[in-house]
Amino acid sequence: MLLILAFRNWRANQSAPSTLRNGIGLSSIVALFAVWLVYWAMALMVSIIPHMPVSLGGLDFPVFILILYSILFGFVLAFALCGRSRPESISAAFLMWACIQASIYFRGFSLGHTTGLN
Repeated sequence: MLLILAFRNWRANQSAPSTLRNGIGLSSIVALFAVWLVYWAMALMVSIIPHMPVSLGGLDFPVFILILYSILFGFVLAFALCGRSRPESISAAFLMWACIQASIYFRGFSLGHTTGLN
């Protein structure tokens, strides 16, 4: 929702910054939206096919690292935005980072990978 509002506000203030800053800001929104789509597509695939993380052959963790670095990339690029789209994109990046970090923690906890108390 924040990314949709950020895109709407970016489109309204499109003529204010230079073309380069405008493109960097739009790439921030696109990168964050792509990360959001990939994350929810992975969650949907795991819910449809429960043994999918096992069939990926350990690729699950590097994909999460790629997603986290992509969020960081979108976060840094969001500073090129101006107006109300900047805080919306930055807060969307923070919320996505927190969601993915929490899913890594709770997924590991539910699989029995705790601190040795099991």
